[in-house]
Amino acid sequence: MATNPKLILWDLDGTLCQHNEAFFRLAPKAVAAAALDFDIPMKPENALQLAQDNFKGQRESIMAFVKQFNLEEKEVFSRYYQHLDPDFIASSPELVMAIRNLTIHTSCGVLTQAPESWAIKALERLGLGSYFNKNMIIGHTCLNGARKTEKECSDHVSRILQEQHYSRQDVALVDDKLKVLMTLGSCIGTHIWLQSQPGQILPPDGILTAATPLEVIRLLENAAIAEHGT
Repeated sequence: MATNPKLILWDLDGTLCQHNEAFFRLAPKAVAAAALDFDIPMKPENALQLAQDNFKGQRESIMAFVKQFNLEEKEVFSRYYQHLDPDFIASSPELVMAIRNLTIHTSCGVLTQAPESWAIKALERLGLGSYFNKNMIIGHTCLNGARKTEKECSDHVSRILQEQHYSRQDVALVDDKLKVLMTLGSCIGTHIWLQSQPGQILPPDGILTAATPLEVIRLLENAAIAEHGT
């Protein structure tokens, strides 16, 4: 595990972009609108109801339409972000300052299934746009539409990191999905699981946990101090 990574890849949904009350109001609307783009035989109000009824998260809601209307999951997922209103994203001055200080010596990027254009928009709303390496905004296009839990994603990420001259041990990944961290274990050295309630589920060996992005930064800073004494 690298305690002083050269690059930190951040997930967006549920990590930097917290799933707050506004998200749970706006996201089902985006799912319904995305499904309606495919001319499904359903009235808009019924589509919204179906999205809301199945909304444990955007994937579960999208899958309800995929299964009922035989749609392509990846295509609906891509359309979802075209309709997702970013008004739920709120900037935190404390996080902005922490990221600004972090990027003095560590590069920050994004690993998301969202389109790169949406990721850039999200970072701007978070107030973090100027602190992230634009060459390391890895999203839908870079991943060729692969989900982060698929081996294809790991292959794409490995290639991109090699092209940008990062070794496995140079990179940390922060994500709120344990399965994502496990899938990408072969190409990323440090894995940090963002748990809303750390300790509720014990992580596998080698995976760190934190409750918030700020705690992630403090965790890495404290680990580096413990290792290097500075």
